[in-house]
Amino acid sequence: MGWSDLILSLSCFALSGFVFYHSRFFPKFTVRGEKLPGPSFFPDLLAFLILIFGFYFFVSGLTSLFKAREELRSSLFKGVSLYKSLSFVIIIGVGFLFYPVLKIFGSVIGITLLGVFLMRFMRVRWFSSLVYSVVLALLIHWIFKVIFKLPLPEGVIFSLLRG
Repeated sequence: MGWSDLILSLSCFALSGFVFYHSRFFPKFTVRGEKLPGPSFFPDLLAFLILIFGFYFFVSGLTSLFKAREELRSSLFKGVSLYKSLSFVIIIGVGFLFYPVLKIFGSVIGITLLGVFLMRFMRVRWFSSLVYSVVLALLIHWIFKVIFKLPLPEGVIFSLLRG
């Protein structure tokens, strides 16, 4: 598992660095002169956790490289051990596509499409992935649009159809 753990750790380092960098520009939250955790608190917390996992995978990858070099060579040529790091990269890539897909298709259809894609990538059956994605999209729509009354993207396609 050595190389896949190292690739996964480098991906974790890059993602946490990206989040730490961009969360610096979030507005500060001050009430009556007292600084409180603001909008950057949760992304920074997640980036810190991802950084910890990255260190874990880095150490795990290095120890497995030193322990079994012959096993590492055979697994690299099979390509099986790289599936874990490839999955991570694809899931992060879908995360970067989340906002543009929602802007084009709207929240319900966009979440459904991305959910079906991710579940099919993880080898879930078509019917199950479609049902789970639709339920998830409707649940998110209900929570944010109905309960919290927050605007969700309706999508360019539906804006053009509505005129």
